[in-house]
Amino acid sequence: MAERVRDDDGAPRGAVPLGEQLRRLAEALVQEQQERVAAAVGVVAHGLRHAVAGLAPGERGLVGLYAEEAAAEIERLSETLRRQRLSAMMAQAEDFARRRPALFLAGAVAGGLVLGRVLADSAAESHRQSAPSTGVRAPAMEEA
Repeated sequence: MAERVRDDDGAPRGAVPLGEQLRRLAEALVQEQQERVAAAVGVVAHGLRHAVAGLAPGERGLVGLYAEEAAAEIERLSETLRRQRLSAMMAQAEDFARRRPALFLAGAVAGGLVLGRVLADSAAESHRQSAPSTGVRAPAMEEA
């Protein structure tokens, strides 16, 4: 029976260490989640543009202009999420936070609110899709 050739640490030669396997798996999971977040951010931009398009031309005004600019920035964020590695984005965020802490905090709060809304809507939608329809309606509450 032939013996396997082993490295200095006793592992079979050519074997990928467990730590390296876990690191690769974690990177793949982060990449997958990053793509999901990028898609959700893209949906927000599309929804904002759709809302502006639904306004009558006379109603758009300054709000419509700001909404279009916000949608463009949100789309740019979505593309950045798709293109860049998480470590590069973290380094940029840290640099921005050091240079403009107040703006960074305001953006973090706004982003958290938007992300929370997107996640809550997504969870509610998946709950509606998975809940069986019984056809039974809850009785209306009477006013006192």
